[in-house]
Amino acid sequence: MIPPIHLKSLVLKEISTFKLAIPLFYLKPLCCLFSLTICLDQCFDDFGDIYQIIFRLPFLKYAKLIISKYEELDINIPIATNKQYSTIEYLVIHHRCSLNELTVILSRTPQLSHLYCLNISRSDEIIEQEVSTILPNLVHFSLSLNYIEFDEFKELIIQISSRLKLLSVTIKCVDKSYLDASLWEKLILEHTPDLSRFIFCYADAINDDFEMSPCHASIDRFTSSFLVQRQWNFRIIVADDEVIYVIRPYEATSVNCPKYTHINAYSNQNTINDGVIDNRQKDANSSVSYSSIVSLFVRDSPLGQMNKPFD
Repeated sequence: MIPPIHLKSLVLKEISTFKLAIPLFYLKPLCCLFSLTICLDQCFDDFGDIYQIIFRLPFLKYAKLIISKYEELDINIPIATNKQYSTIEYLVIHHRCSLNELTVILSRTPQLSHLYCLNISRSDEIIEQEVSTILPNLVHFSLSLNYIEFDEFKELIIQISSRLKLLSVTIKCVDKSYLDASLWEKLILEHTPDLSRFIFCYADAINDDFEMSPCHASIDRFTSSFLVQRQWNFRIIVADDEVIYVIRPYEATSVNCPKYTHINAYSNQNTINDGVIDNRQKDANSSVSYSSIVSLFVRDSPLGQMNKPFD
């Protein structure tokens, strides 16, 4: 088979985890492969092995990793040493990931400009080895935090040491420090001075354990000149069982992950060809000219039918 040497974009979907490493292993020679998307329903193996293969792809600029079921994952990745850095600039982490695991991932991706983390949870263990997570090119950071205290989040922002233009953060945590406007003002002024767009959402559950805190008493500080001058609008939404505190730019915005203009930026639109390989609908008489494919979608049998090599 002639290798698809012009392949620029690849989507791998519904492939069992133990088989996923096989196609990834053969991607390294593809000098045009800039975009990779992996969609899984679940993962029973160490997903760190997949990350390490992806980090070795020498021309990759965009990576999106989706695992639909938010279960505990093993993501064991060695801390980066010299010459172990990835070329990825856009990274979408759409699966459960601990703060420690994210830290190690960031140590491997110093060229990131856009980062989306949709389920970051607290780490129980402490990383003993010093890890460098400086991301000097990062301008867009969107993340959802689960039970991560403000001081831990603050440390992450400080470690990144970036020139953020947009920060979007959704918080699920009992730590009311997130509602302290003075802490946010200090963090932004000292560590993200170029920030122009700030999206913040904190849900405060109303239940039998609900108590007013000093942060609640000073909530009006979110209407200070600091936010007004930046045209950031603060509002409170009261629902049946929770109070939601929101900060957004005045104008309507969408913070969905933009489709990386990866294909158009690197190829002539008039020559793009799409290929689809579906293991469930194989046709023995069909043929695909792999050498001409630019964008390829590969789908295997449903994960439930074969997720392990052996019983």
